[in-house]
Amino acid sequence: MKTEGEMIVAGTNGYIIAKSPWWLTKHFEVHFEDPNRIISYDEDFAGTGMRYEIQHFVKKVQGQDDGVDYENLSVEIAGVMEKFLSGRE
Repeated sequence: MKTEGEMIVAGTNGYIIAKSPWWLTKHFEVHFEDPNRIISYDEDFAGTGMRYEIQHFVKKVQGQDDGVDYENLSVEIAGVMEKFLSGRE
């Protein structure tokens, strides 16, 4: 769900908050049912936020090699999405 420029992903055991702008994620937090349990992550994603995979793909199509291996990450993300959409756990 998108709110005030941040993104919240809610689940059965807690939620994840990605601060604004959520599409340019540099920091996000995982909050659990126990309000004292919060895990913070700081990542410096390549490209312009979460759009790095598209940029990488376009470079590959154009025959360029940016030296980064996002193929495995793309396959893993697709696997998670497929698993969720098919109702498997």
